[in-house]
Amino acid sequence: VTGVQTCALPIWLLVAVVGIPMVFNAIALWPEVAQRVPNVNDDAFHQLMIRSASEAIARGEHVLDSWGPEMDLGAPRFLYYQNLPAVFVIALDRITFGQFDLYDLLNLTRWALMVGFPLTVYWSARRLELSPVAAAGAAAASSLLSADHRYGIEYDSFVWRGWGMYTQLWAIHLSFITVACLWQLARTGRGAVAAIVAASALVV
Repeated sequence: VTGVQTCALPIWLLVAVVGIPMVFNAIALWPEVAQRVPNVNDDAFHQLMIRSASEAIARGEHVLDSWGPEMDLGAPRFLYYQNLPAVFVIALDRITFGQFDLYDLLNLTRWALMVGFPLTVYWSARRLELSPVAAAGAAAASSLLSADHRYGIEYDSFVWRGWGMYTQLWAIHLSFITVACLWQLARTGRGAVAAIVAASALVV
């Protein structure tokens, strides 16, 4: 027999391999949501951007053409800065009829993206035709990435004590998804719409 043999694991074991690290991360990262303390990193900018855009929409202005006067001499930030992550929080606020503070929605979104990262890795790995075992292993290991505050995929880039790179957190998820969709498109010729949507979302 030639080639690499892959072992088949029960589905519950695969779920455990991916799910246990996610549960651990959900608990360990919950203070990011539960502790309402002022931001000490770039999340302060994202919070300001989201709040000013939400107020602009309430005044009937177009969000992409809104003016943010709070920093320096002001700027139309939604025209030149990554805006999908901010628009998502604003949309979430509208969907929940303003029942939650924008600051809490931002922190909850950050928490969900950090906790859900292994799921994105697993899905992308399966789309890249890795075996379920390999995909589960990659998903479980994805939370262990660490680079000592080097602006990478590690949690130090996103948590309160880190850099607050909120838009990069979105981009990491979308990068995995986009690569997987482009791979499928190149391999099978199918999934052009998914690849276009994923790549477009990554850009914004």
